[in-house]
Amino acid sequence: MEEQIAKGEVKMPRDADQATRDLLSQILVVEPNLRLSIEDIKSHKFFSEIDWKKAAKKQLEPVPYKPNPMKYRYLLQNTYP
Repeated sequence: MEEQIAKGEVKMPRDADQATRDLLSQILVVEPNLRLSIEDIKSHKFFSEIDWKKAAKKQLEPVPYKPNPMKYRYLLQNTYP
């Protein structure tokens, strides 16, 4: 992964949504001057539901884990002995 980042050839996971892909592609830019700033990252669509003032005060509620139903669909499509 480190080599991919250094070369600017990062392969995104297939199950990553568009906001995740967009954020990672802008963070993992090889040229440091072209990467997103912390403020840009915080205002990105990926973090749209985060209240950063509450986060700084450690007052956020935990977000429940929601598994991606498409991730293991191939297991559900097959029958096994």
